[in-house]
Amino acid sequence: MRPEITQIDPSLITEQVERILKSKVFGAAARSQAFLQYVVEKSLANSPPKEYAIAVDVFGRGTEYDPTVDSTVRVEAGRLRSRLREYYAGEGQGDSLHIEVPKGSYAAVFKVRDTERGRHRQLQPGLADPPAAKGAAETEVEAKAAGAPTAEARNGHLRMRAGILVCLLALVVAVVAWFLQKRVRAIKPIRSIAVLPLQNLSGDPQQEYFADGMTDELITELARIPNLRVVSRTSVMRDKGSGKSLRQIAQELGVDAIIEGSVVRADDRVRITTQLIDARDDKHLWAQSFEGHLSDVLSLQDDVAREIAYQTKTALTPSVQSQLASAKHINPEAHDAYLRGRFFVERRDGETAATYFRTAISLNPEYAAAHAGLAEAFITMHEAGGAPVNEVMPDAIAAAKRAIELDPNDGEGYTALGTIDTVFLWDWDAAERNLRRGIELSANSALAEIRYAIYLTVRARSEEAIAHMRKAVELDPLSFFANRYLGSTLYFARHYDEALAALVSASEIAPDEAAAVQGWVANIYEVEGKYDQSVAAELKGMERYATPPQVDLLRSAYEKGGWKGYREAHLQYSLSQAGHQCTSYDIAEDYRALGRVDETFYWFDRAFDERCIFMMALNADPKHDGIRSDPRYHELLRRMNLAQ
Repeated sequence: MRPEITQIDPSLITEQVERILKSKVFGAAARSQAFLQYVVEKSLANSPPKEYAIAVDVFGRGTEYDPTVDSTVRVEAGRLRSRLREYYAGEGQGDSLHIEVPKGSYAAVFKVRDTERGRHRQLQPGLADPPAAKGAAETEVEAKAAGAPTAEARNGHLRMRAGILVCLLALVVAVVAWFLQKRVRAIKPIRSIAVLPLQNLSGDPQQEYFADGMTDELITELARIPNLRVVSRTSVMRDKGSGKSLRQIAQELGVDAIIEGSVVRADDRVRITTQLIDARDDKHLWAQSFEGHLSDVLSLQDDVAREIAYQTKTALTPSVQSQLASAKHINPEAHDAYLRGRFFVERRDGETAATYFRTAISLNPEYAAAHAGLAEAFITMHEAGGAPVNEVMPDAIAAAKRAIELDPNDGEGYTALGTIDTVFLWDWDAAERNLRRGIELSANSALAEIRYAIYLTVRARSEEAIAHMRKAVELDPLSFFANRYLGSTLYFARHYDEALAALVSASEIAPDEAAAVQGWVANIYEVEGKYDQSVAAELKGMERYATPPQVDLLRSAYEKGGWKGYREAHLQYSLSQAGHQCTSYDIAEDYRALGRVDETFYWFDRAFDERCIFMMALNADPKHDGIRSDPRYHELLRRMNLAQ
């Protein structure tokens, strides 16, 4: 039996759609929301949508869309129907107006529930329900009694009503068209993206480094684009294999859009497949594959970056256009060695990384990125591996300068050279010049922001340092090091509560590294005079490298002798470690805490001669307030080129 058909004001349908979209079932389902709005709008306009139009208008497929290959519309239609059923079985079970998208069609059907008869009547958008039909005789009698018009007049009225209906439908079409145009105009531009780790589709787990390296290089290329914030590698790698939804990842990283894809290397060929998804409404915007010879892999990456810039409507500066348009060829073996080097730098294994970068350089001596990577590997050997300054500094300087010589637009080369100026040479003017140039050329580099913030902290420009460190966290929100360095920067600026909060965030991001923040927590509590908390934090951090008996001895010393007894015991521990990197600085700090100023400056002098990296904090550390008036303190600052 065919359903009874009547008419309804379209505004009631619009209200029902809004009610559905606000429901729990549809609240987080952006694609189903867009699908439902689209089919309702088209159906109201008496223009049932076709699969191809839906694919292009709703899901952002290109004009080459082929429904025999891409089943997106059919899959999403199934999800839409399922969500509608779920809605009407739950929150919408009391609604009188039902919207359905029957199988075999993408047109919306509107039905009203007749509670008295226990069935649904199908609706036709248009005028309100007409009065119930009456018998012909009764109508004729009433017409005559009321001076009713003749049959010819009635036909005229019918034509008039039909004309009104046509006008109303035209008005609905115009309103829908206006609404659609308004939606298009309201689409917000994409200002920030995250490149998720490219999937390794080679079938060989040993090729994982290649996929990760390609991800890293694509991020680096995109980072050149001004006005587009690109999340750094560290944060996106944390979501590798997490199973999180794209929307959740985007919210955690604070980005508008997501790039995801895959890479396949087979023999001497490589194929990169990427797609761009607007995470704000889960809308697929673009997808494309790029394939070529391994020697052209750098040019392929430039092609991807240029296309992403176009798809996100991001304007490229002439210099960036030139960089992305220039043909780049690379020795495939050199590129492979370079990717392996980057792999080990990220894991803070500077020695192994340096070996691979040297291999890349031996195969391609003019490979600027490999020279910049080698400089970073030497810096890592000192920072993370404890290599003496005099062993790594000359090679680090040579590698960074060679990178810049080969490519004056190499932001990584300038950042490495500025870091060397800061950490090794204490050449503050050169450090600022090179670090600022590194940021200019790599506007999305969290590492460049961190290095510059450290420089600013050394120069006691604390508020500037905080601004740049916050930028680093914005670029790399899930980075343990970015959040840890933010904590130390806030400590040096004497924002102690904020510093503790940042250090807690760092610990939550990487629980295995939590001990690395405890020294900074101990510093905060020490300057605040909270010695119980300071000792507890310092001992927790020492559990990484001290033996349990040594930690127990220090704990016992505090319980028996308080703060002074603890510092005396800690001094003996530090003296037992003399000869290790920066132990001279630790000994000086113990003497400072005990108020023994002569011994303090003797050991600070030793730390200066050893070029201990912690000496950079001399001018900024609040713990040194008690010795700032001593002439020997100012003499140390003068020798470090920090005197005001």
